[in-house]
Amino acid sequence: MFIGVQHKIREPQKFWDLAAEKLEKLPKGIECHAHAASPDGSHGFCLWECESVSKLQDYIEPIWGGRI
Repeated sequence: MFIGVQHKIREPQKFWDLAAEKLEKLPKGIECHAHAASPDGSHGFCLWECESVSKLQDYIEPIWGGRI
C-alpha cells in the first residue's frame, strides 16, 4: 500500500538531518519512494510503501511525532 504523509515542521534543519539519517536504514517492509520539502523546509511530503498505515505510524511517530 502507498501512503502519503504531509509534515508541518517546526525545526527544519533538525527534521531533515534526522530524515536523511533514518532513510538510509529503514526497517524491513517500509520504503520511502519520494520525499520533498518546501523551499524553507517548514513543510514536507513523503510517499511511503508499507503494509498498513498503523505500521507506518508506529515507525514514524516515535521519531518525528511532535518533536521537530
